[in-house]
Amino acid sequence: TESEIKDVENDVLKVDEENDVLKVDEEKPINDFEDRCASTKCRDGELCVLNKDGDAECACIT
Repeated sequence: TESEIKDVENDVLKVDEENDVLKVDEEKPINDFEDRCASTKCRDGELCVLNKDGDAECACIT
């Protein structure tokens, strides 16, 4: 029974590692977006967006 418990623990660890990798990948673009847009001042009614080149720019919300 001891070996069975160890196997279960290993499976749980593997799942956690995979989840951590997914979380990091999801958070990176958001943090990058916030960093780039933090220095971009938009007028009222405009929203900071990243263009195709990954540069921050202001866009009107329609």
